[in-house]
Amino acid sequence: MATEQGHVSAMFNLGNMVRDGQGVVQSFKKGAELFTMAAERGNVQAMTSLGALYFQGQGVDQSNELAREWR
Repeated sequence: MATEQGHVSAMFNLGNMVRDGQGVVQSFKKGAELFTMAAERGNVQAMTSLGALYFQGQGVDQSNELAREWR
């Protein structure tokens, strides 16, 4: 799988699909994990998406501080 091979865009795209439940079981937690993997590798879109999840407390503990850091 591309995510296991370190493809950052694949991590971000799969994170979107999982977060939204597009063709897979919906999971904010798994989406946050995938966004974190991509964000830590410099994907700006993943950083923004992860920040939004922290702001809303979806799949992660709500944290305005982490929301600001990732956004």
